[in-house]
Amino acid sequence: MNKTLFLPLIIIFFVFYFFFFPLEGSFETVWTGSASTEVSKSESSFEKRGDTFSLNSSMGGETVRFKGPGFPLILEGRYFAADYGAAYICEYSGDGEMLWSWQGLAPVSALSWNRDLIAAGSIDGVVRIFDREGSLREIRIPSEGADHAVYGLSLSPSSRTISVIAGFREQSLYIYSLEDAALVRTEVLDSDYRRPVKMYGTEGEQEMLWVEQPRGLLCFYDAGDPLFVPVEGTLLSMKRDETSALVYIISKTRETGTSAAGGPGDYYHLKIISPEGDLLLKNRFKSFPGSFDVLDDTVLFTMNRELYAFEREEL
Repeated sequence: MNKTLFLPLIIIFFVFYFFFFPLEGSFETVWTGSASTEVSKSESSFEKRGDTFSLNSSMGGETVRFKGPGFPLILEGRYFAADYGAAYICEYSGDGEMLWSWQGLAPVSALSWNRDLIAAGSIDGVVRIFDREGSLREIRIPSEGADHAVYGLSLSPSSRTISVIAGFREQSLYIYSLEDAALVRTEVLDSDYRRPVKMYGTEGEQEMLWVEQPRGLLCFYDAGDPLFVPVEGTLLSMKRDETSALVYIISKTRETGTSAAGGPGDYYHLKIISPEGDLLLKNRFKSFPGSFDVLDDTVLFTMNRELYAFEREEL
């Protein structure tokens, strides 16, 4: 690697920046970065070759193999197989036993989950919500015509609400109470994405919903106007911090001029946003993060076969 390109990476990740911002009272928060291989995640694995699944639970320690349809998913420590086109979802136990399954007619176009529920939206305008036993509830999106396909879903972490984006030519946001399936809010959006819309629900002192839109994110947090937060380029990934309702964003830009530090090419941006929409941390780097996750107070991502951690410390 060219040393002139490698030097900025060393500066970013080993010297790094310190970011300070006020919290309640006189407390402050410091973000520090490091390259580390000591932060470990779950050792569970769920893979498929041909028509055979291989499941290794972090609790069991032994690999079990079994055959079945769909592709494997690990969601909140639970094991699922899904086929969106065939409208098929099932859940397996850690020893490979099928716990429940569902087969529909309309292809699945959006998926969301939390610790207790999994929700699937379909192109027929129906949202289906499954609990841990596989019991099913349905919510039908209102529409005067046929343009009611579901393109985004977000279950709130505590299962109080579910937020739905529906529509192909004109997209709208619908927020439902999960207690009685009542519609509590609806908003017309600017987006007309021909793909699933990224959205994330957070909970702190108040429940919030972050929705991908052209040129940024909309944050819905009460009955008033939503807050707009700009995002550079293309939004790649968005994570929530369940302990403090922070939102972690990775986006991508393509720069063609020579004025930007590092020269032309693709750049990746990491942002951490407070519940009020304030920018708490911003970093820009040249290499693509192979993975991106949030564990407690640590942001983890891999780059150039190294695991990097941004850790939050309260002072």
